Amino acid sequence: MPETLRTSDLRGQAVRRPGGAAKRVSQADIPLDRKTFPSLQNVEQRIAPARFGGSACGMSNLLAFVVEDSPVIQENLIAALEEMAPVKVVGTAVDQAGALSWLGDGANQCDIAIIDIFLRQGSGMGVLRALHAAGAPFERVVLTNYATADIRRQCLALGASAVFDKSGEIDALVDHCVARASRTA
Repeated sequence: MPETLRTSDLRGQAVRRPGGAAKRVSQADIPLDRKTFPSLQNVEQRIAPARFGGSACGMSNLLAFVVEDSPVIQENLIAALEEMAPVKVVGTAVDQAGALSWLGDGANQCDIAIIDIFLRQGSGMGVLRALHAAGAPFERVVLTNYATADIRRQCLALGASAVFDKSGEIDALVDHCVARASRTA
């Protein structure tokens, strides 16, 4: 009889997986696939030989804060980043006020904030503007469906170090996080 590993999902419910391999189960059990993030098609093959595990691979985990209003995208983005790069997501927000509250609290720490432009209330531009004015010490990158030349220019002017398109540049965001983690190790 094959070995079975008992784990629990985010709601604390038991999950069994044959072969002893643990499986990450999300609340909505939404798969991370090409339909959700089309640009992930080749990322796993490119980085699979390295298999990141934070300090075990000579890299420290980047502490990331994600500002994204879509629960599906937020959950899948977190799963992708934590699986494919040395990233630990330490907090999330769905609107400008929540993002600025968490990021402005001295008790909270992050190395990188990943910010969407269009939010439930307020905007990612408002988050960038406030962080730029405050001289926030952490890196800011933008992940949006609206990565036009004008939006990219505005984000960079407001202190973002890079702008990534959700529909085709998730792999570039993963690569950016890997490179950033290797610089901080």
